[in-house]
Amino acid sequence: MADAINFSFNRIAKKLKTYEQANAKFAGSKAMRRIAFQIAKGKTGWSIPDTYKHIFKAPVARTLGSMNYKAKGLTADLITNKDEGKGNAPAKYLFPVIGGGSNEVFYTRFQEYLRGKGYMNNSDYAFANLKHPKIRTRASGRVTPNTYRNTMIGLSQTKKGNLDFKSSGAKIQDGAVYAFKNDWTRMKKGGEKVTNKAGIWRMKVTKKEGSWLQPLFFFKDAPSVPNKGKLNEHVKDVFERIAGPIWIDEIKKAAK
Repeated sequence: MADAINFSFNRIAKKLKTYEQANAKFAGSKAMRRIAFQIAKGKTGWSIPDTYKHIFKAPVARTLGSMNYKAKGLTADLITNKDEGKGNAPAKYLFPVIGGGSNEVFYTRFQEYLRGKGYMNNSDYAFANLKHPKIRTRASGRVTPNTYRNTMIGLSQTKKGNLDFKSSGAKIQDGAVYAFKNDWTRMKKGGEKVTNKAGIWRMKVTKKEGSWLQPLFFFKDAPSVPNKGKLNEHVKDVFERIAGPIWIDEIKKAAK
């Protein structure tokens, strides 16, 4: 996943007729650029973005556009985006699934924050309580980056003592936010003992009913991720389907 994937025309060249081979070197460079682009960025036909649409459920745009390419002569390098400037790097979160790594789930920045700050046990994973009105999601059903960021702000501000059981507001970070690493108990007004699940809880405050905690995230055992095949095998499959026709097309153009 993190390494470049290299390929050439050597195998296909053996299948070409003699007159086609004569123009192969001349047309090869242009063909390679077309092939590399189609594999990495193709929006129609055989491509890695199309493959991702079939093996992943509702992949986000960052995943679909995660492959970059560099073509030079008769070779090209295909590299999965390692940039973390706009969030979690695709090269990291795709590795367990198609990079040939383990089936351990990828810990996003939010998950690492919770573990690093001691809010959550290292063996756990935070799952959003989608029933909570302040947990916002995208059309794909994924939790928005702002929700994660606001939760971290709320935890930090509460820990610093800037928020308490009287704090309230429209945003997550306007109310006190607490993390419970393990299941915890509380007493209801009638004296009944109630056990609540480990997770991140936010204080709900109303003038009429007072204040109480509501769950934003639940902490559970980290899940394993299914293997979706190896990326280099997906690239090889796409390459062998499209390379021959594109190269021959460029050879015929060069022969005119």
